[in-house]
Amino acid sequence: MKILLIESNLILASRVKNSLSGYDVRVGKDWQGEDVVFVNVEANPPEIIRELKEKGAKRVIAYCGTKT
Repeated sequence: MKILLIESNLILASRVKNSLSGYDVRVGKDWQGEDVVFVNVEANPPEIIRELKEKGAKRVIAYCGTKT
């Protein structure tokens, strides 16, 4: 399963990637057909969810990260 992680906090991105070990996880902002997208809506505008859906993303999971 391919996962796109939209997260600008490097520490949190590392923790999420470790939690998803065993999956093909890429950190970035450009959707390239991944099966699931995790997006931090604390650091990104909520409109990004609509944009991802319009591009064809089927599963978008929004969460709020923590400031470190």
